[in-house]
Amino acid sequence: MPPMNPKRRELVKGIGWAAPVILATTAIPAYAASQNSTKTLQGKLLLGKSCTTAGAGTSVISLDGTKEAYPTGGLWVGGVNATDKITNATITFYLPTSLGSLAWVNTRLVADPTYVPVWSTPKVDTTVPQRSGYTAYTMKYSGGWTYNSTDKTYIAAVPPKFTAKISYATCTSSITAYATRSVRVNGTVYSFTRGPVTI
Repeated sequence: MPPMNPKRRELVKGIGWAAPVILATTAIPAYAASQNSTKTLQGKLLLGKSCTTAGAGTSVISLDGTKEAYPTGGLWVGGVNATDKITNATITFYLPTSLGSLAWVNTRLVADPTYVPVWSTPKVDTTVPQRSGYTAYTMKYSGGWTYNSTDKTYIAAVPPKFTAKISYATCTSSITAYATRSVRVNGTVYSFTRGPVTI
């Protein structure tokens, strides 16, 4: 019989602080949005897990971009003008295939059934470059953007927030992940990959 008040431990890592496009040689400082001229989908998105001894399928893994707001959190595209067109923002997470096929839940929608999702639920994506031993899950953004003229930055109006259940045995083990972010600015694709991050 599981304990009435299971001990829990929260493990959270940032996966995607501001980083340069592929082939750039220097990292962009995490908090220096105003100095950023790189056109990529940047910001802070947390990958975490919550372990409980209550039994298999009760622990969760989470993707959360709501913990902090711009300029220390959220998602944005830097180095852009107000007239630039921002489209096709996506984030692909690569998680170990040993986790099985994860069924993601939009926690905003669970909290408010009237909420209209602007991030698609992460789904297995075989159209993106694959990583051996990992399953790719892609989510797409269809929401609005707010322009910050001081920083020349478009900020996503709504950050993503999802969870998926995993087994306790898996949760006690280290989980390593990667993330690839992509966005189109005036039709040109900009992307970068971050990782590995271990939780």
